[in-house]
Amino acid sequence: MTFYYNIDKAGDISSQMRLETGDNRIDPSGILPEGKNFSNEEFDFFYSEEGDDFWKAVARAFEAASARWSAYPSSISMGSESQSIPAADNYAQRAKDIRAQQVVPESVSVIKDDYGIDTS
Repeated sequence: MTFYYNIDKAGDISSQMRLETGDNRIDPSGILPEGKNFSNEEFDFFYSEEGDDFWKAVARAFEAASARWSAYPSSISMGSESQSIPAADNYAQRAKDIRAQQVVPESVSVIKDDYGIDTS
């Protein structure tokens, strides 16, 4: 499994997904339990499984992160140290928010670029 991050390379879906998910720092600072990272192959799989839609693939990555964190009782800080929520819940909510933003009424015409990003 590989880890590659180069935001300057146009069209590199894995690097762009790393940027959007915050998984752009190498072990032990990844977003998964124990500071692990998603592999490039996992990001490519999410992208493919979500019909080459970039934002749906990002949501899928957050869902996968939530599933992995659900086995851990840890929390992440949200602002001040007195505010924390379970990591699994945080990633699940982020996925839910992204998916909610992707809902478009059928009567609306949407133009998407090569990464599934709305350009209309």
